Amino acid sequence: MPGMSVGHYKVTAGTFGALVKDANTGELLILSNNHVLANASDGRDGRCAIGDDILQPGAYDGGTSSDVIARLERFVPIMKNTTAARCSIAQGIENGVNALLKYIKPDYRLKFVKTGSARNMVDAAVAKPLKAEYVTSRIFDLGELNGIVQPAIGMKVKKSGRTSGVTSSEIKALDVVLKVMLGEGEEATFYEQILTGPMAQPGDSGSIVVDENMRVVGLLFAGSDKSTIVNPIVNVMKLLKITF
Repeated sequence: MPGMSVGHYKVTAGTFGALVKDANTGELLILSNNHVLANASDGRDGRCAIGDDILQPGAYDGGTSSDVIARLERFVPIMKNTTAARCSIAQGIENGVNALLKYIKPDYRLKFVKTGSARNMVDAAVAKPLKAEYVTSRIFDLGELNGIVQPAIGMKVKKSGRTSGVTSSEIKALDVVLKVMLGEGEEATFYEQILTGPMAQPGDSGSIVVDENMRVVGLLFAGSDKSTIVNPIVNVMKLLKITF
């Protein structure tokens, strides 16, 4: 069921957000974040490949190769502001300097980082279930979805997530721009985001956020003890070519 643990075999665990359909074929798909289903890939870094195993529950929750529920179908690449340099010259200098540092400063290490200005709209991906009967559209402890709705400041929202279950808050701001740390030395900037009060914990990434009438507002992808960040669902649907 959506609301439960799921994840790419290389990641810890996130949340199965919703059961959606391919806009072209009508096939059922599992919706969650890129960093949950595609290992925070930009499409060129080798972190994932189309057809990779998706586990239920996620690996952190005990999922193994015998718990494959789906295969990675497609994802929206996450373009990072800062990434490890892949240039052969930079890597050669890194290796040479680090070999020397081993003898003169063993606690130090040189690493080149490529910086840029990337624009991201969503952190989203879909996976194709191995069998249709493996999944249901009913969200755990919430129920069935009832269409989509445009977000508005002050709107009451809620979600069902793998870690914190059903929680609620309200929308505090729209059209938010923010930088998100994806890992060591990796930062990405997201535009046109929805900001709510705190309503998520690690592992809730990928949860569908709905209003009080179970209409979809967006896809939860980041947060802290002060706020939660949500991709507007219209952007997710457009870029992933999906429908509810």
